[in-house]
Amino acid sequence: MIRVCGDNMYPPFEYYDSEGNAVGFNIDLIKAIDRNTDTFGGGYEIELLPWQNIEEAIVNEKKDVIEGISITKQREKNLVFSNSIFEVSHNIYVLSENREIYTYRDLKDKVILAQNNDPICGLRAEDTLIKDTFFKLKLVKDLEEGFETLARGVGDAILSPEPTAEYFQEKMGDRISVRPVTRLYWTDYAIGVKKDNIELIEKINNGLDIVSKIGEIERLKTKWFGDRYNPKEPAKSEINTACIVEIDSEGNVLACSDGDNLLGECENIFSLNNEGMTNCIRSAFLSSKPNSYIYNVHNDGFIREYCCDIFPCSRDGKEIAVIVARNLTEEKRQSFYWLNRKKVRFIEDFVGRVFDIINAPFTTIKAFVDLLPENMDKEEFMNEFLKYVPDAIEKIGDLGKVMIPLSESNEREKNELLRSVNLAVSEIENDEIRRVEFITEIDEDMYVLFNKKCFHNVLTELFRNCVESNCSTVTISAKTSENKVRLSVRDDGCGINAEGMDHLFEPFYSTKAKHYGLGLSGIFMTVQRNMGEIHVRQDVDSGTCIEMILEGGI
Repeated sequence: MIRVCGDNMYPPFEYYDSEGNAVGFNIDLIKAIDRNTDTFGGGYEIELLPWQNIEEAIVNEKKDVIEGISITKQREKNLVFSNSIFEVSHNIYVLSENREIYTYRDLKDKVILAQNNDPICGLRAEDTLIKDTFFKLKLVKDLEEGFETLARGVGDAILSPEPTAEYFQEKMGDRISVRPVTRLYWTDYAIGVKKDNIELIEKINNGLDIVSKIGEIERLKTKWFGDRYNPKEPAKSEINTACIVEIDSEGNVLACSDGDNLLGECENIFSLNNEGMTNCIRSAFLSSKPNSYIYNVHNDGFIREYCCDIFPCSRDGKEIAVIVARNLTEEKRQSFYWLNRKKVRFIEDFVGRVFDIINAPFTTIKAFVDLLPENMDKEEFMNEFLKYVPDAIEKIGDLGKVMIPLSESNEREKNELLRSVNLAVSEIENDEIRRVEFITEIDEDMYVLFNKKCFHNVLTELFRNCVESNCSTVTISAKTSENKVRLSVRDDGCGINAEGMDHLFEPFYSTKAKHYGLGLSGIFMTVQRNMGEIHVRQDVDSGTCIEMILEGGI
C-alpha cells in the first residue's frame, strides 16, 4: 500500500471540502495514474496533513509520496522529484484598493504574508531576490489564514500561487479583492518521494508520461484551474478528447479504443475511414516522430477545428498511437477572453493611478477656491494662491498632453518616413535649449503604415527621451525587408540601468522628477495598436538603441 500525503489547505491543488473529502488537482492526478497504470500496484491511501509536517513525514518514512510540491534546491536534499507536471507562478498580491504598492520596488520594507515552509523561506539565504531581505516576512499557518489576515488589514501583501489566490478571492467574495504586484518566481511542480526511493519515482514518471499522452493532465488542469491557470505561455484550453489506436507493422490502423472514456461526443474526430488521419498515423509510426492533423468537426450546426497530435508508442508488446485532440476553436475563444480580461484589469489599475495623480492638484485648487471669497484682499493669501494654483493646473494639463496619444485613432495611412522623421527632429530642436546632433540615414522613398498623428507623437517622444539622456548624437536609420521597415533610433547618452530596463514600458514607472511614466508605455501601446513591434537594448559601447518594426516598404 502506497501512502500518499499532501497539504490539507492548498486549494485548488488539494484540500478537504466541506464534507471532509480530499479533493483537488493533485488528488485527481493520483487517481488518474492509478486508473490508467500499475504505478501503485498494491493500492494507495491519501491523507492531507498540515503543510509543515509533510516533508518530515516522507523523511521519517511515515509516508511514501508527496502528491504535489514545488522543486527547490533545499528540498532536493531530502527528496527526489518526478518529471515536472507544469510550472507554477508564485505572485505577490495586494488588496485592490491599495494605492501605495504597484511595483516590486514599492514592496521595500513592507510586510509580506507567506505560508510557513513556503519555498520563499528557503530562498532567503540563497543568491536570489530575497537574499537582502528586501521586504519583511510574516509567516502564517496556511494560505487561508493568510488571505483572512490580509482581508483584516494585517500585512501589506501576500505570496501565493496564482490559482490559489484566484480561488480564495472567489471563495471570500466581497470580503477581499486582490491584484498581483509582481511575479516573484516560477517553480517546477512535481510529485516527490524520499531521495533513495528511485524505483518508486521511476514508476511515477512512467505513470505521468502515460496520463499526459492521453490528455488527462491537461483535462485536470482545465477542470481545477480553468482560465486561472496562467503559465508563461498564453492560457491553454482543455485537451478535449483522446484515444488509442492499434497499428500493424506497416503502420496501418487496426482498431480504435476508448478505454478511458474520453471521447464523449467527439468520437467522429477519430474516424478510421478518414484517409488524412490514417495517413498521418502511418507517417508518425514509420518515422517514430509525433505528427499532427487538422480536422474540422461538424456538430449541432457548428464547425469546430481540432488539431490531432499523434504520438507513436507501444503497450504490452503492441504498436499503438495515442491521439490527443485539441479544440482550436475553443482555444482561440479562451485566448481572446483571457486577453480582454487582462485589458480590463489594466484599465482598472490605470484609472486608479490617474486618479491618484490628479487628486492632489485638484484638492489644492479646490481648497484655494473655497477660501478665495474671504481672502481676496489679503496679500499673503493671494501670493500663495498665485504660487500653488497655476502649478496645480499645469500638472493636470501636462498629464492630459501625455495621455492624448493613448486615445488617438488606429486608422493607418502611408507616412513618408524621412519627412516624418525630419518634422519630429525640427520640433525637438525648436523646443530644446541643449543642442544635439541628429544624424539621419533613411532612404527618401521609404514609407510606413501608421496613424499619422500617432506616428508624429511617437517620434517626438522617442527623440525627447534621447535628448534627456544627456547624449550628444542621435542616429536614426532604417532598413526594409519583406514589407517591413526596421527603424532604429540610437543615442550615445547615459543608457538605462538594469531596473529601468525591467520596467521600461511599465505605466507610471519613472526615474525622472515630475514625470508620470506614461511616455514609453504610451509609445509601446501605440506601436502595438498600429500592428508594429518595439524593442529596446543597451548599445555595445554606450547609450541606448530603440528599434521599431513597422509595416511598410519602399
